[in-house]
Amino acid sequence: MGEIKKIVTHLPPNHVDELLALALLLQKYKNVDVEFLDNKDSLLEKYKKDKSVILVDIGNEYNPSYRNYDHHHDISISSSLVLVLKHEFKEYYNLIEKDKDLKRQIDYIDLKDRFGKKIAKKLTKLSGLDFLEEVIGSFSVEDLERLGKYIVGYFERIKKAYKNLEKLKIKKIKEILIGIDRNYIKPHLVFRKYKVDILVATNIKNKNRTSIIKNPYSSFDMGILEKYYRKEIEFIHKTKFLMIVNKKLDKVVEEIEKILGGEKWI
Repeated sequence: MGEIKKIVTHLPPNHVDELLALALLLQKYKNVDVEFLDNKDSLLEKYKKDKSVILVDIGNEYNPSYRNYDHHHDISISSSLVLVLKHEFKEYYNLIEKDKDLKRQIDYIDLKDRFGKKIAKKLTKLSGLDFLEEVIGSFSVEDLERLGKYIVGYFERIKKAYKNLEKLKIKKIKEILIGIDRNYIKPHLVFRKYKVDILVATNIKNKNRTSIIKNPYSSFDMGILEKYYRKEIEFIHKTKFLMIVNKKLDKVVEEIEKILGGEKWI
């Protein structure tokens, strides 16, 4: 579609929707000019037909072919952040669709921008992201360039997490399903995809230690492992859903097999 020379948004941009969209675009298109215009500025008609200019949240036109990403003329069109993600960051957009927790937050930003806070809270069951909006609303363009870097880094970590999720090994010991993780997968992703009772993972801070994490929807009794490892527990949460053992992963897996008895790989 050609070289991008300019990104245009409205003045003043102070909502999370367009500011996050702008932050992401500044990460993708380095060293481009950013211009802030009033929505009635006559320049917009020229820019809408210029494929070297991206319009974000301004222009009253949604036309991906020309990179015109506005939604104010049609309440059924998603907010500018979603449009930018969908057309400029397709891979990240697909990740959001896959991760329901992240999607709820993006949905909140979208719905609040289009319908207001009350409806956004009702439909997403989130109380709000007001702190985020207040802080980001005061950012300069330079701040947004840095913010974009962190956002891209966040999405890349999520992408890696889902890739590692496919590498998870599951072991069945009698009726107990155990997830064995060597790749630092976020536990909630494991528990969402697999019905394992516990996750046994290399500790993210110390590879010589092992984290044992209980699935909150499992009835597995962590007290069995607490009793066995009482002298080697480095940390245990007061609710006992998390236990860190001062042993390497393979040894812990071997010992859990003995504790629970019998084994079958699936």
